[in-house]
Amino acid sequence: MRRLLVCCLALDCLAGCAQSTALGEGQPIVGVVTSSTSATTAVERPGPFTLVGAAGGLVGTRAAASVDEQIHIHNRLYVKTTAGEVVVDTDDYFPPGSCVEITPSVGEQSATFFSYRSAQIVQAGKC
Repeated sequence: MRRLLVCCLALDCLAGCAQSTALGEGQPIVGVVTSSTSATTAVERPGPFTLVGAAGGLVGTRAAASVDEQIHIHNRLYVKTTAGEVVVDTDDYFPPGSCVEITPSVGEQSATFFSYRSAQIVQAGKC
């Protein structure tokens, strides 16, 4: 019984070490921009009708359906890293060949795609 307990504890320790090598929260990713394109994101605004409950939500939904949605245009950057390609949606523009550092927002789970405003990207000098 003790051997089983010791084996389970050893496996738990090894599993914990394996998880610690994954991308940590806020850990920067460094790479080179290979290309960029324009991307769009729909802007969702809560209207004044949502303040008055379910009936207001129905009225607000019908009013919003009659108005064109606002669209926000931003840049989609394709960044080559040592681990592969990363895609980042950002307001900033970096020309191809630029060395950049991507810092994911806290709680971001993906290491290959960062949606609009889910990561900060800055010029880096360590490529």
